[in-house]
Amino acid sequence: MGRKSKYSKELKLEIIKRYLNGESASALANEYGMTKRGETLVFEWVHRYEVL
Repeated sequence: MGRKSKYSKELKLEIIKRYLNGESASALANEYGMTKRGETLVFEWVHRYEVL
């Protein structure tokens, strides 16, 4: 059983779409108050979105 994500699917999708529309991962991570790993998380979410 996996652990519950801190970020909802809806929020992840919103961030992914904004990133794909040209906003930077670091700016998005800062806007949403993500941890210092936030930029990396954005890249991981985008990668998973594009692969699926």
